[in-house]
Amino acid sequence: LLTGLFLQQAGFFSMFVPKQVVPPPPVKRAEQISSEVSDVAGFDREQQPYKLSAKEGFQDKDKPNLVHLEQLVGSFRKKTGKSYDLVSDKGLYDTKTREIDLTGNVKISEPGRMTATMSKAHVAMETKHLTTDVPVEVVTDTGQINAGGMKISDDGKTILFLNGVKARFGGDGKGDMP
Repeated sequence: LLTGLFLQQAGFFSMFVPKQVVPPPPVKRAEQISSEVSDVAGFDREQQPYKLSAKEGFQDKDKPNLVHLEQLVGSFRKKTGKSYDLVSDKGLYDTKTREIDLTGNVKISEPGRMTATMSKAHVAMETKHLTTDVPVEVVTDTGQINAGGMKISDDGKTILFLNGVKARFGGDGKGDMP
């Protein structure tokens, strides 16, 4: 009896009991590099910082220089020190060219100046150039502009509206377009 008690306490009998195998947790995109939170950060040509953060990011299987990002939030800074923000449902970032294609509820805002919304846009991070060839709505403190496309360059100093531009100024920017 004493020997049996000793063997039980020593764990001798546990080697005869089948061990339960715990399966590994399911993995999304098992063949790809992925993360739950993904950040892309760097400096533009004017040595101003930028940062994009995504709730999820994963490397493209076929083209490793492409990174798919979801639920993006970004911040950029002008040479003057003023900042502007970017949000988008999805983005495809090219690590070689440092450019990103944004899709879904794209919004660019510069506090106190303007907010632009569109369904997609292309941003060159190095030069901070933004282009879109889809309808865009820009709201400012003094008016509203609707256009079929837009190009932003020169650190935000030059904004070119394209394809059927309608503008209304003089109110809160939220009135009906003529």
